[in-house]
Amino acid sequence: MAIMTERRRIAHLLRRAGFGGSPEEIDRYLALGFNAAVDRLVDYGNVSNDAVEAQVAAMEASLNLTRLPSEQGIWLFRILNTARPLEEKMTLFWHNHFATANSKVGRPEAMYAQNIFLRANAMGSFRDLLAGISRDPAMIRWLDGNTNRKASPNENYARELMELFTMGVDTYTQNDVKEAARAFTGWFYDRNLGFVFNRNQHDSGQKTFLGRTGPWDGDDILNIILERHVTAEFMARKVFVFFVHDHPTSAAVSRLADGFRTSGYNVRELMRSVLKSPEFSSAEAHHAVVKSPVDFLVGSMKSLGIAEYTREAPIGARHGSAAPLSWSGSTPPTC
Repeated sequence: MAIMTERRRIAHLLRRAGFGGSPEEIDRYLALGFNAAVDRLVDYGNVSNDAVEAQVAAMEASLNLTRLPSEQGIWLFRILNTARPLEEKMTLFWHNHFATANSKVGRPEAMYAQNIFLRANAMGSFRDLLAGISRDPAMIRWLDGNTNRKASPNENYARELMELFTMGVDTYTQNDVKEAARAFTGWFYDRNLGFVFNRNQHDSGQKTFLGRTGPWDGDDILNIILERHVTAEFMARKVFVFFVHDHPTSAAVSRLADGFRTSGYNVRELMRSVLKSPEFSSAEAHHAVVKSPVDFLVGSMKSLGIAEYTREAPIGARHGSAAPLSWSGSTPPTC
């Protein structure tokens, strides 16, 4: 497969592992060399982001965090100014993966708390992400967890957990959905306390899930899912499609999945493998992903040297919600 020139490769890396780079940023990463540039992006805990965190703290203190535009503005500020671009790109990836929206949640504070959780765990353990999102008030509200009671289990979260979050379609039965729903009964949220476990509403009886029988609770369900080979493959494929291109080979998926599972589902090591893979640097991957609205917006601002926006009314949020960005013509921009 054809290989890009080094500068184009670095520019490509900054578009995919971030939101694009200014000429000066490309020069800085180019001086490191590609592998060291990947490591700097992946190991972002070693990169100080104190200036941005201080400004975010000031924004949190001055803005009304019960209003969605305030929270959207803070996240946009982070994306545009962070010294850790992959941290924000992975936060966006998980936001899309564990899809929720304030349109149903109805509590901007819960959405903001979820955003903080996803950022804090973006490159850690996939197991920890699953355990946290299963207890996340916004997710519980989004998928009707408070109606998941012992006498009448609600199957919404159990089904989405398997189909969208971990294994994909045709990997489970309807009975698995029912048994998993029973395991998550009593996992509720309280407006003041956040996640609460209501023991009186939890079904502690025997359950058979994916061929395993026991008095399973929600954490047991997650552990059983993570034992399945298909889980690592599903996630490796999804990460590949998001960061590389939309037609990975089965060999590439298997290679990445094996490493992901061997690492104990360490997201950071999966990302390192994806970004250093030959597929990522191939000509086939270059400009092969359609830019999301936020990629298009922030990439354009970076290329034009724009580092600020109107803080009182974040772009697309003058009327209380984020208006979608769009482009004209038949060919959308790519990264």
